[in-house]
Amino acid sequence: SDHVHALPHAPQLPHHKKSEMLAFRSKVWQTASKGLRPRGIHSSAARLAAETAAAPGAAKVTLNFYSPYKIIASGQEVDMVTIPGVEGNFGVLPNHVPVIAQLRPGVVSVHNGTEVTNFFVSSGFAIVHKDRTDICTVEVAKTDELDSEAVKKGLAEYTAAATSASNEMDRLKAQVGVEVYSAMSAAIGV
Repeated sequence: SDHVHALPHAPQLPHHKKSEMLAFRSKVWQTASKGLRPRGIHSSAARLAAETAAAPGAAKVTLNFYSPYKIIASGQEVDMVTIPGVEGNFGVLPNHVPVIAQLRPGVVSVHNGTEVTNFFVSSGFAIVHKDRTDICTVEVAKTDELDSEAVKKGLAEYTAAATSASNEMDRLKAQVGVEVYSAMSAAIGV
């Protein structure tokens, strides 16, 4: 399954603990980000984007896609973007209804004609306007830059840590690792 569930009843943490969890999530991401193979998107939305792109004078979506460390796209004209929101994946075509969505770990796919480029994101936000989409993510890498063996190993380690955690903070840290590595695993099919 490509849907990863968040913690259903996560306790509220004090501010200093939330910062610690965000730093930990970033560390988990950095450990794993070394190589995935891209997967094709075979959906009616992708076919519609390709057909729309083939039409003369076809409308485009302007994409701005950033992390604190790199710019993926700045003002790039694309046919469609698929985004992993916390409430499910969604596609953005020209004239999309405005939306602000929190991202979950998953794959952002950028469609241009028949070409699709996949990026794994750890978290962040997408702000969708009528003809522009802004994606701001904490960590991002092309899926082919992630290491499938590291993903398998990380998922096993964090699953074991979640099971054997002796306190709430250790359990929550391990569950963040499980969430990120599960999403990476689903993205690459391992």
